[in-house]
Amino acid sequence: MAIDWSKNKQSIVFALSPHCQYCTNGAPFFRCLIEKIEKSNIAKTVAVFSEPDNAGKEYLRSIGVKIHEIYQVPLKSIGIMATPGIFIVNDEGVVTRHWQGEPDVKAQFQIYDTLNIDIDALPERIGEVTRVNSSTLDKAIQDNADITIIDVNDRDIFNDGHIPGAINIPADEIEARAKDELSPLKTQIIYHRDMTSSCFAAGVLSKLHKYPKVAILNQGNVNVPTK
Repeated sequence: MAIDWSKNKQSIVFALSPHCQYCTNGAPFFRCLIEKIEKSNIAKTVAVFSEPDNAGKEYLRSIGVKIHEIYQVPLKSIGIMATPGIFIVNDEGVVTRHWQGEPDVKAQFQIYDTLNIDIDALPERIGEVTRVNSSTLDKAIQDNADITIIDVNDRDIFNDGHIPGAINIPADEIEARAKDELSPLKTQIIYHRDMTSSCFAAGVLSKLHKYPKVAILNQGNVNVPTK
């Protein structure tokens, strides 16, 4: 695979396969990510397939993903054992970060964060999880909406101050406690001082499939009163 990496400070390589359902499931995220990359001009995008070039081009067209630089190479020969894969490659051809498998909520935010894509530029829905801001939350509270506000910070941080009405379930406990403490009929609104932990907790709930309405409160919108 002869790619001149030096032409770009960094490149984003998508390892895909027309026969991979996880690749197809990830198409909405791929489309959004590529759009943000192209608008900010932060990287070159490349697709690699084990299948012939024409098969790769047709597959990208069928899922609506626009990547113009496409290469055919046996993926296992370059150490890629599963698809989909997303690889950030620097101008020396060195992989600096990578994700493999269908990207969940946490992985999606990690990718955006690694590429320095502004959180405000992200879509209102990321996978099965939506984003809300403080005004939306305030209105939901005023309207007595059927919501649960979940502070997934550690207990000490929660005790130092939290959004009124929030319950505390630390991010690493949410899977174990969700069944007994969270109603699947309510919208779960999650916040943490670190967006990655919010995404982790939201991803856990969305994967349980019992909670169809999960939202993350935008980090920049969190105004937590202190003691």
